[in-house]
Amino acid sequence: MDDEALAPSEWNKARVEALSDAVFAIAMTLLVLEIKVPELDRHVDAATLWRAVRALWPVFFSFVITFLLTSMFWFWHHVSLHCIRRVDSVIVWINLGFLMFVSLAPFSTAMLGSFTLRQPVSLAFYFGNQLALGLMLNAYWIYAKRQGCSPIPTFRSCNDSRSRFRPSLSRAS
Repeated sequence: MDDEALAPSEWNKARVEALSDAVFAIAMTLLVLEIKVPELDRHVDAATLWRAVRALWPVFFSFVITFLLTSMFWFWHHVSLHCIRRVDSVIVWINLGFLMFVSLAPFSTAMLGSFTLRQPVSLAFYFGNQLALGLMLNAYWIYAKRQGCSPIPTFRSCNDSRSRFRPSLSRAS
């Protein structure tokens, strides 16, 4: 669909998808930058190096958990955009709010990995950000359904996207 063919209240869905994919890609890449190589002598013995790497387990743990959660948020965001027929300015603004919290994932992940799992401030930052992501994605979908941006009354009836995103277990003959 060309920009000229859009109604004044509609936005180009491909541009929203491109921006969203870029923000997700950058945020997910930034997650790994918190994992620092231990600063040890170049000729350190293996036992010392293993102790230093094991000491990084909270950072690795927060990286893996966040990468998996962010991947799921990307997946459901992608599915919702697939099911949405048109994009208006409110969806764009909700999407930008959602992407703001995606961008915050590297910081909240660093907070989680830098302190003990009993640190309430780091836990509040991390899980608050995850909650905000979930709420924003939910608001996005609810608004789209209510405004008729999606022809699908429920997600279950979006059969074409369900089959599109389900891996095939049968082999083609």
